[in-house]
Amino acid sequence: MIIFFTLIRVALRALGRNKLRSTLTMLGIIIGVGAVIAMVSIGQGANATIQQQIANQGSNMLYVWPGSFRSYGSHGGAGTMTNLTLEDASAIQRECSAVRLVSPMVNARSSVIYGNQNWQTSVEGCNTNYPSIKLWEIESGTFFNEQEEQTAQRVCILGKTVVDNLFPGIDPIGQEIRIRNSPWRVIGTLKSKGQS
Repeated sequence: MIIFFTLIRVALRALGRNKLRSTLTMLGIIIGVGAVIAMVSIGQGANATIQQQIANQGSNMLYVWPGSFRSYGSHGGAGTMTNLTLEDASAIQRECSAVRLVSPMVNARSSVIYGNQNWQTSVEGCNTNYPSIKLWEIESGTFFNEQEEQTAQRVCILGKTVVDNLFPGIDPIGQEIRIRNSPWRVIGTLKSKGQS
């Protein structure tokens, strides 16, 4: 026990004699530990963000595009070919027992216009399965139903960002917007979820 106290006394005396060296050593240790903690925190934060983005997209989804993709030569981008049909979507649903839901979809960037407001966004055409596949939740109004889908009524659901930019302080439900010079009636708005 006496040896332990003697060692402590000798160590404290050595620290007192070399104050600058001791201070710099402690500072180096503190900075090193802080850097390790910061890097681990950044890594965990990035991991959580990526997992959230995957969860938002649906971790068990499969996208099917027409045509073929090659790593060389000239080829069209995703969605530039038009050889998938509604019958193809029905066949996938019917023939693939592991597929629970199918939603044919078209996607394009377009201006959405309300009054004198104009917002450039992604416009998606889909069927009634799409909100269940994408895990979308309605904030107000409703999603379109099978009858509206079958009769190709011009109804739409807007994402939070579009609502905030086109309808500041206004309830968009029942309002008419224009997409590519065609009128569309707003019947619902989505809860915020990433980009909308």
